[in-house]
Amino acid sequence: MRPWVPLLLAAAASAVAQSFGRFTYPLLLTAIQDDLDLSYTVAGGLASANLVAYLGGTVAVTLLATRLLPGAVLRIGLVASVTGLVLVTFSPGLGALAFGLVVAGFAGALIWVPAPVVGAALLPDRLRGLAFGAIGAGIGIGLVGAGLLAIPVRASEDPGAWRWLFGIEAAVGLVVAVAALLILRRPSGGALTTAGVRLSAIREVPGWVALLAAYAAFGISYSWFFNFLIAMLEDDRGVEATSASVVFIVLGAATIPGGLIAGRLSDFVGRRATLIAGFIGMAAGALGARFAPSWLLFPLVVLFGLAFAGVPTA
Repeated sequence: MRPWVPLLLAAAASAVAQSFGRFTYPLLLTAIQDDLDLSYTVAGGLASANLVAYLGGTVAVTLLATRLLPGAVLRIGLVASVTGLVLVTFSPGLGALAFGLVVAGFAGALIWVPAPVVGAALLPDRLRGLAFGAIGAGIGIGLVGAGLLAIPVRASEDPGAWRWLFGIEAAVGLVVAVAALLILRRPSGGALTTAGVRLSAIREVPGWVALLAAYAAFGISYSWFFNFLIAMLEDDRGVEATSASVVFIVLGAATIPGGLIAGRLSDFVGRRATLIAGFIGMAAGALGARFAPSWLLFPLVVLFGLAFAGVPTA
């Protein structure tokens, strides 16, 4: 198998996991609120349920790491993610919507955690950072696509038009799942046959406690930022729905080169320096998006997007 095949498949799977299963709900949060008459407490609770399910999926992947190959976990995650997106698309009410978001969130971890392993293990070590960046770029491409589709959805007079976007994403996810089932079922060495890593191995990593704490902070901060960016722009800063979608598109577009730049940069200057720069960029971008003058909004969102993609790559 050519190395770029699993790399592209891992990038597409990452888009299904994160762009579709986790970040489309925040993009459509206000539209879903209007359609189902939800308070911000309930809407935020749904976002939190998706995040908690994602964390639960991460624990599940950790436990499965010594029992299933990365390719197998990725395939299971894709099938589960498509199931969650379908449930959200056809959800008749709040309960079904919540269940669909939980399934999609849980499945997202089953995809995102093994995706870099599947996509990058067939490449030489000197290109590992670039490979991780390319896989992360799949998330940015998915965010841009979701943002573009959200513009006509938000402009529609049909209050339930948001379901169409989830339906399209479910169809795309199904195509990626079928490709994974056909391609990753063939043992080809490297990423597809590498044994799982035992949980205790984390203690062999220098500074593992600080790294875990840092990554936990990263997960919480970017989840909050994505979950409430659109709502904050529309309700607190008075940005129109179409313009808010454009901001989301710009954010997604910034993540595409962000992972590639950070990945290649980390190959040269080191992971630690790249990681620190990424956290500083995220903090500055998040604070600026809320409090900075309007003319600085786009540059600061771009900064957050670049940094957001750079941190997990590093």
